[in-house]
Amino acid sequence: MENREQALALREQLYHRYNVFRLAEANERHEKQFAFFSANLYNLMPQMAQNEYLPAFRQMHLHRRLSHLDVAHAARHDLLQIEGWGPDLLAPLKRSPSIICTYHTGSYRLICYLLLQWGVPFSLLVSASSYKTEQQAMQERYGPLAKERGIAMDMELINAEAPHSLLHMAKAMNRGRCLLYFADGNKGLNAQAAARHLSSVRFLGGSLSVRTGMAWLAHALQVPIYPLLCHRLARDTVRYRHYPQLCPQAGEGRESFVQRAAQTLYDHLADMMQHDASQWEAWLYLHAYLLRTDTGPQEQPNLANAAQWSLFRHRGRGYLMHRPTYMSYAISREKYLDFRPVLGNYL
Repeated sequence: MENREQALALREQLYHRYNVFRLAEANERHEKQFAFFSANLYNLMPQMAQNEYLPAFRQMHLHRRLSHLDVAHAARHDLLQIEGWGPDLLAPLKRSPSIICTYHTGSYRLICYLLLQWGVPFSLLVSASSYKTEQQAMQERYGPLAKERGIAMDMELINAEAPHSLLHMAKAMNRGRCLLYFADGNKGLNAQAAARHLSSVRFLGGSLSVRTGMAWLAHALQVPIYPLLCHRLARDTVRYRHYPQLCPQAGEGRESFVQRAAQTLYDHLADMMQHDASQWEAWLYLHAYLLRTDTGPQEQPNLANAAQWSLFRHRGRGYLMHRPTYMSYAISREKYLDFRPVLGNYL
């Protein structure tokens, strides 16, 4: 195990790396990420100044990297303070199986270790594409940590996109397990089931199409949903904020509850975004679920308003992205180089 000085140095290296990150020196992947990241901010947080996009992008990536280190340092109170987590939160989860809803914010990876630490048996819902990755993380990250701390490794994965996934979830709860899922992952359920479990919710300056299978299951099984949101307060402090549980009300129909739950969960997230948008990883892929009402692409790029444009490369080719419509236009390498100083993203 690292000593305190080594661990602090590792964390400090990450802060330095992302504080000096410049798009002018970025690779293709980061350029394209920033194009969509900034377009999502442009459409959903129009009040945010454009010169805040790049600092938010840096901080978002920093939070992502720190979330891995936080798991390794979870038991090191000299490195990491965890607030908002304790018996008051855990008692109802240990008393009866519930659905725990969280988000890709702050140090979101910590929640698995914390549930293990407090002896809450749970099943983590993951997409088909991330199943192997999470299985590896469970074996390489959580397993050794649990063994080191003398904690029972009572954690399992459920492929939320597998056939009959809802049945597997219901059986897990009947065995006394909680279900842990990320409301903003927007994956889960196979294609046929997903078509039946979609709702439109208001979110910041727009609307999203989100999956609601877990709210459907909560109503079917008459179990509560516990929303939890993690926020990094400082370099060495994270806080979990827990919200009132969402329960089907007496006589409340399934569709009504599902819509109410979905909107409430995204209202909690929107409140945090108004204070610190950089804490949320999903800005990188949110455009896939954004309900857009644009009238179609422009006939050709018009750079009169530079704030509406992003510049990126993909497989060696240059592109201009129109932020309001997400339309991309292939350009020559010469034009790509010409446009770099024109657009303010690379200063």
